[in-house]
Amino acid sequence: MRGKVRWFNNGIGWGRIRGENGKDYHCHFANIVSDGCGFRTLAPEEEVEFRIVQRTDGKIAEAVEIKRFVLTPTPIDPIAPIARFEKNPWTIKIDIEKDGRVFFPQLTQSHPRDYMKYHVSAHYLGHPGSFEQHNSFEVSMPWEEVTRGIYVDMAIYLTNEEGGVIHDRAKPNFKPGNYVVSVQVIDNNVIVCAQKIGLRTQDSRNVVHPEDKGVWLVLETVYGGGLEIPEYDASEKKAEQELKKKIEALIPAEFEWATADNRKFAKVIAAGILAIRNF
Repeated sequence: MRGKVRWFNNGIGWGRIRGENGKDYHCHFANIVSDGCGFRTLAPEEEVEFRIVQRTDGKIAEAVEIKRFVLTPTPIDPIAPIARFEKNPWTIKIDIEKDGRVFFPQLTQSHPRDYMKYHVSAHYLGHPGSFEQHNSFEVSMPWEEVTRGIYVDMAIYLTNEEGGVIHDRAKPNFKPGNYVVSVQVIDNNVIVCAQKIGLRTQDSRNVVHPEDKGVWLVLETVYGGGLEIPEYDASEKKAEQELKKKIEALIPAEFEWATADNRKFAKVIAAGILAIRNF
């Protein structure tokens, strides 16, 4: 069957494909046919071909043997190094600029196994087992919650997986799967960009080809776009809660690069609007 990718979350490694029959199917990166191409992913609206496997637990049917067409990645040269560092750093450094851009200072040089297309940047770290989920993150971010630019005011936040704001800007408790969220206010509109940072491990449990095995540090834009700021009573103590509820109603569950219900970002968007307007 043919179909189109509805969304694909690189943090959890799965998503949804809508078949030509109008039904949705679960898809996992292990079922993407791209042997020897390294990092496995799908792009929203990408056309694919797949086989359907019904599940015995009554859950949504599975798409397997997923074949890509236009966006098929190039196979990796087998002589590409399987290590990125002479000695693996225990701490992964993240630098967040005042304009919301995210940098990894230890990864300035490109690697043949990196994947950088569309809204996903996957930086190859090493072979499976060289980096584990408990690797710590050292985050450097602007000390000020709000910065004033020439044209726009911007608020930068870190949030957890549920979209809750991590308030400690000095030593943020950042974990794989957390987000960097930038909020801009232009006139009566808010522009939001949420980027998820996580680790993807592809090992013998889910891939066979040796060139597909590895650990990647993934930066993925999961939410991007603008909304008109709804009216709210700024004098009330519960202004943030009121604004959050109204924004929650405006955010589509699937907003551009959808990976989940993005209404969870309503709270940080409301916090950013109020912080900028009160700056």
